[in-house]
Amino acid sequence: ISSTLARMLSERETEKANIEARLAHATPSRPAAQVFPHLELVRQFAQKVSALRETLSDEAVRTEASELMDNLIESVTIYPDAANGPEAEVIANVADLAAWALNDNAALKGGRVSSSSGCGGRI
Repeated sequence: ISSTLARMLSERETEKANIEARLAHATPSRPAAQVFPHLELVRQFAQKVSALRETLSDEAVRTEASELMDNLIESVTIYPDAANGPEAEVIANVADLAAWALNDNAALKGGRVSSSSGCGGRI
């Protein structure tokens, strides 16, 4: 190999050793999100499901929620005999879901949600 190539290789090896030494002495950063213990997550999920169940007991809310879901979800297929037990496949336009989730007026009665994005992604 040429002397220039040998010098460049040596410089990269030195740089690599310096980076590895800094990484070895670096303190791990704190996670950006707070991670709750498993039991706390289960408790919070149960509370949210209970609140949702109570909210959907109102027929007007239930009707509005049903109409909204009908607009957002294209189809749902249930596979009762999947390898790990029953599974559901939900097909929806990602842009529609994101627009609804990000729109401050999305939860208001009669509010229409639209997206200016050209995203045609599906989940």
